[in-house]
Amino acid sequence: MLPWRQLAVLGLASSVACVPVLLISRLAAAGPRPFAALFASGALYCAVYLAAIALMPGEGSAVERIRRVLLGSSTAAAT
Repeated sequence: MLPWRQLAVLGLASSVACVPVLLISRLAAAGPRPFAALFASGALYCAVYLAAIALMPGEGSAVERIRRVLLGSSTAAAT
């Protein structure tokens, strides 16, 4: 059974993080240095993606939510 709730959170965070990347790529496409815009949009994507995950409702602090979403649940016992 797939964890649809977690997949929905990741999909929503990814969709939200794409908005500034699309804006930067549209504005910088005709500019003299589109490679610098590529790095800026990648950094902005990462920041918005992590912020969107941190702002999602859930238990724990923002860092704990990011860690839980990206690395998985830590409640499973390793045996």
